[in-house]
Amino acid sequence: MRVHTVFFDFGRTLVDVPYSASEIWLEIMNEAGLKVDPGLLKRALEAADSTFLPKVYDYKGKMPKFWILYDAFVIDKLGLSDPEGKLPGTVEKRFQEPKWFHLYPETREVLESLKSDGYSMGLISGNTDDLLRQLDQLDLAKYFTTVTYSQEARAEKPNPAIYRLALKRAGCRPDDAVHVGDWYEGDVIGARGVGITPILIDRESKRPETDCVRITDLRQLKDVMTDL
Repeated sequence: MRVHTVFFDFGRTLVDVPYSASEIWLEIMNEAGLKVDPGLLKRALEAADSTFLPKVYDYKGKMPKFWILYDAFVIDKLGLSDPEGKLPGTVEKRFQEPKWFHLYPETREVLESLKSDGYSMGLISGNTDDLLRQLDQLDLAKYFTTVTYSQEARAEKPNPAIYRLALKRAGCRPDDAVHVGDWYEGDVIGARGVGITPILIDRESKRPETDCVRITDLRQLKDVMTDL
């Protein structure tokens, strides 16, 4: 096998996402001087997820509107007073800040090296249009020939549709590509289901025994690809 294309997952593969949605909400509310019960917030977010996430495919290109509606729903469930209706916009603006996610230490180094060596790179992410903004904020877009995400594919990992769309865009055969991701059920099984060789990034060594190629640091990637 000669790998020409390297697909990557995004969150917890290239980018660390250390904060949960509830933690971000609590920080935003505290900074606004609003006291929120964590248990009530948890229930409000669960209700918002069940109400809005099934509709997310219909908001491609309209994610700011989606999140304003979502945030207004949560605020209402929390019983917060917002007579001027400005709080949802404030929350949405704060959620867009890049402080909530950051690159792993080796990410840029590895992407630069792969690009210099002539590999074509693509993203396959369980994400929405928000991914495009995040790539710009992190100055990562320049590394990827293709970006494919769940909202536009109308399919979540491990559904093969998202992987097939990525392959079509990249113009490559499955056996010319690898896919690197942190989620065994979505990234490994999903990639394998369409014939792409999966590579599991297992930073915390939670799956020391697995039935696929496994790395604990992206800097190991080129070495394992030479053995494929």
